[in-house]
Amino acid sequence: MLTGPGHAYRCRDECVEVAVNVPDAVAVRDSKNPDGPVLRFTPAAWADFRRALISAPES
Repeated sequence: MLTGPGHAYRCRDECVEVAVNVPDAVAVRDSKNPDGPVLRFTPAAWADFRRALISAPES
């Protein structure tokens, strides 16, 4: 599940936080490891990734 500022999602074990307040980037990190590594995407790449997740068939 993806969460972010202002989102009230409940998440159990596999969550990421998504920050869109980074200039010209979308930053993603493991919510259980806030001091760990951060992935940075361009807004266009992030939008493509989200579209792919949303359109993927559930398994």
